[in-house]
Amino acid sequence: MGGAIPLLARDYERLAATLADLHYLAFAILMLANLVRTFQQS
Repeated sequence: MGGAIPLLARDYERLAATLADLHYLAFAILMLANLVRTFQQS
């Protein structure tokens, strides 16, 4: 039973890192879409 806690903690660390990566990816996509829209208007 004691070994399950560090395993969970490691999973949460990986989840946090994955969420951070997804956050940057989403930000990049939104910025790209914004740029495309700006270029289409001009």
